[in-house]
Amino acid sequence: MSDPRTAFERHIENLRGKEPPAVAEAAVHVHATLETAWLSAQAIFGDRATPDVALAIYDRILQAKAVVASETPKDTESSALEVEMGGFRVD
Repeated sequence: MSDPRTAFERHIENLRGKEPPAVAEAAVHVHATLETAWLSAQAIFGDRATPDVALAIYDRILQAKAVVASETPKDTESSALEVEMGGFRVD
């Protein structure tokens, strides 16, 4: 029977225990975020989606994550993320 895991999944499994745990965790986080960015690019641009567009979306995800992480608990109607994203609200 063939191994259903991807090469990335096998690599991460091999990393665990050999590298500091943060390395594998960071790699999984980046991989998942890039995959999210690629799916987002495809959803928005369809067949015109390119890796460059996905990387631009990835950068925006990281920027939005930093804004959300820096926010204090919401005590106002609009958050910094809303302002940063041009008024688009994500709850």
